[in-house]
Amino acid sequence: MPLDKLRQALEKIFPGEDTSSLARILLTASSKDKISYEEIISMGGSVEDLLFAFNERLLIPTRTSDSSRSIAWEDRVLIPRKGEEFEMPNVVRYLVIHAERTGKWDPEYAVRRYFEDMGDPEGDKIVRLFAELRIRARANRITPEDLKEISNRLKLNLDVDATIAKLKGAGIISPCLHTFIRHGIRYELNPSLCK
Repeated sequence: MPLDKLRQALEKIFPGEDTSSLARILLTASSKDKISYEEIISMGGSVEDLLFAFNERLLIPTRTSDSSRSIAWEDRVLIPRKGEEFEMPNVVRYLVIHAERTGKWDPEYAVRRYFEDMGDPEGDKIVRLFAELRIRARANRITPEDLKEISNRLKLNLDVDATIAKLKGAGIISPCLHTFIRHGIRYELNPSLCK
């Protein structure tokens, strides 16, 4: 059964978590643009499942804080109530579908497939960059300088600004705006891809 394979993959990367309802939620969310709070609850999901999924950036609330115009993950507001909706980052969709088919949680495969499906001519380079970013990230944070240094070291010749835009669109990174004044430009690397 496909759900069993996804559940097994989730159990390996999130030991100690109850993955049965999480697997149902993620599989359903992977096939649509948004999933509602009501759908999640009707599948046996809980507030704890939502908190976990948001913390791991598997699902992101569509609601943003009233004080922000940003769509950064850190500005999303999780309110577990009727009418709320959640979206799955693009690359996580590939990750979940692959895990459902194979029982393997393979972030590099998901990143590769996403950029292949987008027809990105630099997809292979971005996969190599991503593999290094996973190693380089400190507390799931990276900087534009990290991207530039890795790109130069691997001789990828990537335009950093264009690559950042692609990584954000894929759901691989999101800007960290609240620490900008103290730390400069930083990006959160999706923690579900760092397992």
